[in-house]
Amino acid sequence: MIRYGKSSEMYLEYKSLFYDRDTNQLWSDLARRVGALYCRQPLREGCVVCGTAFKEPTFIFHGAPYSFCADCGHFNGHHEDTFEFAAQIYEAGMNETATVYMDRTRASFMERVDTIYSAKVVFMCDALRDLGEDPATLRYVDLGAGAGHFVMALRKAGMTRAIGYETSEELVDNTNVLFGEKLLRHNELDVLNDVAATVEADLISMIFSLEHVCALRSFLSALRSNPYCRYFYISVPTVSPTIVLEALFPHVMPRVLGLGHTHLFSDRSLERICQNFGLRRTAEWWFGANVFDLHRSISVLLGERPETNSAVVTWNDLMLPLIDALQLVFDERKLSSEVHLLTTIQR
Repeated sequence: MIRYGKSSEMYLEYKSLFYDRDTNQLWSDLARRVGALYCRQPLREGCVVCGTAFKEPTFIFHGAPYSFCADCGHFNGHHEDTFEFAAQIYEAGMNETATVYMDRTRASFMERVDTIYSAKVVFMCDALRDLGEDPATLRYVDLGAGAGHFVMALRKAGMTRAIGYETSEELVDNTNVLFGEKLLRHNELDVLNDVAATVEADLISMIFSLEHVCALRSFLSALRSNPYCRYFYISVPTVSPTIVLEALFPHVMPRVLGLGHTHLFSDRSLERICQNFGLRRTAEWWFGANVFDLHRSISVLLGERPETNSAVVTWNDLMLPLIDALQLVFDERKLSSEVHLLTTIQR
């Protein structure tokens, strides 16, 4: 099963702050600080996915070198994702995780569940039913669960045996108190492999957290060794024209590269991962926000200059009606900025 495209309505509604000049300044400054921290980490010996040695960088982003793997097409930063780097930007809150993901009320939490996460659950359940599964009977564990929106989306859709693991104690405590039950469990970064290898789940999900794993191949080996897990469902950022936009507009908040995203997946590198770790691609959903990124980058730049500020209205009138149609062109070529992928674990 393969799907392409999704309405941009959610991006335009929930990412509207990223059109704001002050917000962009805040996040672009943070991206530069994270980039400087990343540059202080040891150099990677080779590609995150296949280990192939790097050649010359394709380009420099926030001071850090990046390049495509000549063998599998994965897009790598040349420095390592060390535990120290991850701890500083996630556990210590350098990336302001709580600000982005934390909701103060049940109503705001559930609104985000309905608007953003429920569609992911619908796609996953459609794919499981195609495989002859009854999704309501399975056990689910979401790793890198953030505030637990995906876990709640699962439960709301009838998957009551769903829990999440998250490294941010603030997010875990806030959500568990908000709902009066232990939806989320806290784990340290350095025990993630142990959790993946031993947790009793039929399906393990990682919604935009696989790219943050410090040692990808050892983690995937651990997950495959889990005797209970039969399915692995991921959402990951992918190689797309957005990376060029982000290099071209360094003062606009980066959405795909930087801020802890030090490497990006491609269709080829995902296929290599599946080959190397016994995963069979069962269902894919390619969609993204490349055109949204183009629109907001130019909007922010126009708004910063008095002589072009009035052009923002014209730019909106021209581009907003076209975003979904133009984005579908990227999606159907698997050049969207993200992919949702359900895999079956082969043993």
